Amino acid sequence: MATINKKYSRTLNEKSRKKDLCPVCHKNLYYDDIVSQRIGIIDKDGSINEWKCPFCESEFDLDDNIVYIYGSDSASGIA
Repeated sequence: MATINKKYSRTLNEKSRKKDLCPVCHKNLYYDDIVSQRIGIIDKDGSINEWKCPFCESEFDLDDNIVYIYGSDSASGIA
């Protein structure tokens, strides 16, 4: 029976993963050393001025200040 090297396993221990927490919902946005789970919001000129959390959909500026907060208590529906 072969053992899986933990370095390549998709089921890494939570303690071994780096932390990049959302300021609102506190979900971990870390993906790897190059890519984040943060969603970049692009202006018409192509520059990124804000980012969005994929879990709670709150929006932040590049200094992690809250622009719009949509936490779990916000009302939403299907359009």
